[in-house]
Amino acid sequence: MVRINGLLASCVVLALVVGLRATRLGAQDLDCDADTVLGFSLRTPGFVDAGDFDVLELAVAPDAPLELESIAFLENLSGEPQRVYFCSGTFSLAVAHDPVALELTGVTIDDTDYGEASFPGLSLVRRAESVLGSGFVVADPLCFASIGPLALDERLSLVRARYSLVAPHGAARVGETIVTRLRFTDLSIGEGFPDVHNTISIDGRGEFACTRDLEIRIRVVAESEFVRGDANLDSRIDVSDAVTVLRTLFQWPDAPVRCADAADANDDGFTDVSDAVFIFDYLFRGGRVPPAPFPEAGSDPTDDPLRCVDSRR
Repeated sequence: MVRINGLLASCVVLALVVGLRATRLGAQDLDCDADTVLGFSLRTPGFVDAGDFDVLELAVAPDAPLELESIAFLENLSGEPQRVYFCSGTFSLAVAHDPVALELTGVTIDDTDYGEASFPGLSLVRRAESVLGSGFVVADPLCFASIGPLALDERLSLVRARYSLVAPHGAARVGETIVTRLRFTDLSIGEGFPDVHNTISIDGRGEFACTRDLEIRIRVVAESEFVRGDANLDSRIDVSDAVTVLRTLFQWPDAPVRCADAADANDDGFTDVSDAVFIFDYLFRGGRVPPAPFPEAGSDPTDDPLRCVDSRR
């Protein structure tokens, strides 16, 4: 995590208040510019990328851990190239979550487009609070903190945040759904400071941009038995299972993996391309037999974050 405190934090707050041609972003802005949208992409354990959603449905077994990673991004829907300026008063980001349901375990600009364009140690990334919940803010406090404007052809990733599920989800809550949200909203970084807003500058001019909050619905379900490699849960292992894994990874909506543990054919704790390769190798080259539970259904003897529930839809 990149942190800047003291005088520099005061400078960034002042810049956010009086910055030139800054644009406030908010889901309630009726005149927002639909050509530029702030949104979330979400990653879940065992999947490279769970994709972009307005509403995401997950499932968790009783008392099982669940970790999520969100990526806040800025998307250009205009079809025309744009440039984003990261400078004092023209860029800040504020993201909130409900601390009753989720705990923020980490936030960073590393491995993002914005992070790659920023000089190390000069971007402000810190936790923040508001009446709507806890969260974090990201800002470019000084004009020289960023190398320069970035081309926004399609999408720019801005910040990554990790969360863990803290809402009670024991056996007594099987069948219930935990509903929570990630939202773009004003946040405070401390008493006596004004709120930090979501601001942006497109092509050197202030424009309203729309935001797309993310609603997360987590169903508490009893863990099921499964057969290793039966990714589509049709009670047999064949080519369609490998195809299901691949189509899920590349975000085809018609054949989603329903049981992440079953799709983890090689039992390495992840659902990725290697599982499809493992299934093909087993079917056509006499490769290694899938680990237990196989060929009969059973529970997973391996301690990993995957669960055999309707893990994604």
